Amino acid sequence: MSCAGKDKSGHSAATVKVRNRSGAADTYLVDMSFQDRDGSTLTTGRADVRVPAGKSRTVRVPLDDPSVSGTVVRCEVVSVL
Repeated sequence: MSCAGKDKSGHSAATVKVRNRSGAADTYLVDMSFQDRDGSTLTTGRADVRVPAGKSRTVRVPLDDPSVSGTVVRCEVVSVL
């Protein structure tokens, strides 16, 4: 996972790899928390990704408030459903 990096278009997002260990394709919803150096949550983010059976896919999870991207020092996966 990479935390709050900018993509080619300049948008800040975390990059998360999601692995599907089941025998059927499924869609996963990834919820993230973006935190400052004190561990306080600055913003959150959410993205979904469809992953084939037994495979993994990478998804970019954008910050809900991209204006805080310069102060984000830690990203945490809150849930993958």
